[in-house]
Amino acid sequence: MLTLWAVRWSGDGKLSLALYLVLLAGVIVLHQLVSASVLRRYARLLAIDSED
Repeated sequence: MLTLWAVRWSGDGKLSLALYLVLLAGVIVLHQLVSASVLRRYARLLAIDSED
C-alpha cells in the first residue's frame, strides 16, 4: 500500500523504489536498535536476579 502511494506520488518508478528501500532500511535499523535495548535491559534484570 505504501509502495503504491510512493509510485503515485513520485510518478517515477525508480525514485519510488529508492524511497521504499530507504524506508525499509530505516525500519530495519530501528528494529535492531529496539531489540538491542530490550536485550540489554533483559540482561541487566537477569544480572540483578542472580546477585540476590
